[in-house]
Amino acid sequence: MPLIHSRVIDDRWLGVLTIVTDSDAGQILVTGPDVPTMDLHRVPGARSSELIPIGTRRGEDLVLTVGGVPATIRPGPGRLRRRSHDVEVDIGTLRFRARNGPRSSTLLRNGRDLGELYLHRVDGDLTAVVDWSDDGDTVTPDAVIGYVLAIAFGTGADHAAVMVAHGVLGMWS
Repeated sequence: MPLIHSRVIDDRWLGVLTIVTDSDAGQILVTGPDVPTMDLHRVPGARSSELIPIGTRRGEDLVLTVGGVPATIRPGPGRLRRRSHDVEVDIGTLRFRARNGPRSSTLLRNGRDLGELYLHRVDGDLTAVVDWSDDGDTVTPDAVIGYVLAIAFGTGADHAAVMVAHGVLGMWS
């Protein structure tokens, strides 16, 4: 069952966005009249993990295009340290980073905080929500990458001690 089939959202700064996902194929497509089309997909034949929405954290197994132009994506390995769940994307001269906190991820562009990324359940489906940091002056169309990263890798990561405690407590339940 795919994470999200298709959802139309109205972002207050980016306008109407259509988000289409196919978790079996490992693809996320975000389009809108005022944003560049973002297409992130897992290469055919790549190993897939059900623990990761896009199926992999291996950058060499992912292809990202922005407006049809290739971009570079570098997911962290997603280990015990919270920062290992961070994801970096280079789009031209811009560097985006989804930096994971306990319940959300902060979207940064060239080190500047753009907003918080969340996953939220709507009508039984998970969808991305972005809480932009300011009045929108810094929210340019390329910031739509936040939606792609939230859906592809999830948002937030517990501290290692919390994950260990959950694992230990789970052994006795």
